[in-house]
Amino acid sequence: MKTTRSFKKTKILATLGPASSDPDIIRELLIHGMNAVRLNFSHGTHEDHKKNIDTIRRLEKELNTPIPIIQDLQGPKIRVGTLENPIVVHRGQEITLKYGEVEQKGTLPVQENIFPHLKPDDPIFINDGIIRLKVVSTTKDSALCHVVEGGEIKTHKGINIPETHLPNMSLTKKDEEDLAFGLREGVDYVAVSFVQTPDDIKKVKQLISTAEHKPGIIAKIETKTAVTYLEEIIHESTAVMVARGDLAVELGQEEVPIIQRDIIAIARRHNTPVIIATQMLESMITNPEPTRAEVSDVATGVMGQVDAVMLSAESAAGAHPIKVVSMMDKIIRRAETYMHEAAVDQTIKLEHGDDVTSAIDGAAVSIVNQLHVKMIFAQTATGTTVFRLSAYRPKAVIVAISDSMSVCRQLELSWGVDAYFLKQITDTQNQMYKQLVQKLLARHSMNPSATIVLITGRNPGKAGETNTIHVSQAAEYYE
Repeated sequence: MKTTRSFKKTKILATLGPASSDPDIIRELLIHGMNAVRLNFSHGTHEDHKKNIDTIRRLEKELNTPIPIIQDLQGPKIRVGTLENPIVVHRGQEITLKYGEVEQKGTLPVQENIFPHLKPDDPIFINDGIIRLKVVSTTKDSALCHVVEGGEIKTHKGINIPETHLPNMSLTKKDEEDLAFGLREGVDYVAVSFVQTPDDIKKVKQLISTAEHKPGIIAKIETKTAVTYLEEIIHESTAVMVARGDLAVELGQEEVPIIQRDIIAIARRHNTPVIIATQMLESMITNPEPTRAEVSDVATGVMGQVDAVMLSAESAAGAHPIKVVSMMDKIIRRAETYMHEAAVDQTIKLEHGDDVTSAIDGAAVSIVNQLHVKMIFAQTATGTTVFRLSAYRPKAVIVAISDSMSVCRQLELSWGVDAYFLKQITDTQNQMYKQLVQKLLARHSMNPSATIVLITGRNPGKAGETNTIHVSQAAEYYE
């Protein structure tokens, strides 16, 4: 069984990298609160990522807990090409940007040919928006720009063009090669970078459709265009990530908290997990303690009812990867305790579908909240029942039981879900099932007199068959 440590409902997604790829460190990260692993394919080789995947799968068996692996594709990040020396530009001057990998005399190289899509007055931001340009005129492979805010431009600095839609740029050749690797290795989620429209997600779905293993798809919301299509993108995705870095550059810092709240609300209506990312405990890359603003940021995310909070460079390249996960875990637990003490109502009214499963989930949550039930047991073949239960944010822990390890791993990213694999679910009265429930009750310190809710179906283990709510005392499962 899993560790008996008290259960937290908000999950921690941590990025592995040079500071955290040793198997002993990964094990400590899991023990100290990491629930899911992010592999950033902007860095590292396939060999590096394969080693981490193998380590995670070994530790998954050792710790007897499903561990989701998220493959984060690099995406079509637009960057400055190679410069001989940094270029300094000043407000009011003009500069020519030209498609190319290396600097040509009098021009700034751009690695992607964005120029056919630009028009006069379009803004161009370089180096996280520190340097700001405005397009004056364009050709098929260049643009004359006016410098609005100057500064120093170095090789490979990022470029944002918030007012410009770039069609057919959601996946690069590198992304497709990385995706093929991820599918072979059985990653649980694929995060798609710089999503602009629902078609970007549909394209990844198409590539995945012919594979034997089908991971969930995480849409990274980090472009202005994506915000325009939020509802449609979320509808097409398994989960969404609020990638606040590029989002702040494209929309302005002051807009990010508002957009974040909108994304959370829309995603919950669609039963879609939400991850908040970027600079959550940034100062801990070098410091052993976070700033008070960072602590508040994480706690606010928890009280905003996100499914997961993410660590990037803090865990991948920072000086204190175990400390940073432990600190985030501590903040989450305190915020969740406050919500419990304050009796904050976390439930929402979802748009019920006209199917039996939707009705069952809604009724189960009403029972749980009315009777102050501490645990819901939900059998699931595909995860649909549990994703919907999680979106309601019931006060009970949601124990998901599935005979698909892939489903268990994906569900572990969701708020309030404690997922367990049972090799074969054929009957809720069979001895193996009863023994599992008994162990789970003990893990969560359930008194025999406590009320529990069980959601199951006419054919346990079969998709689309959920039709039963069973309310009983925990004592029924104690020998």
